[in-house]
Amino acid sequence: MKARAGEAAVAPGLLQGAFGELLNPTAQPDDEGARLLRMLTPREVEVLVRVAEGRTRG
Repeated sequence: MKARAGEAAVAPGLLQGAFGELLNPTAQPDDEGARLLRMLTPREVEVLVRVAEGRTRG
């Protein structure tokens, strides 16, 4: 309901930390993490980065 209303359903700081680690891991991602990341299209990665940065548009 919050997402539909345009509100954050998850704390932005939590998302930023999680996605930041996923996209820029301090260590090599495990096989499962690498496999999941390869499943994303370039556009999905772009959107994921924007969400991690806390952007809402463009």
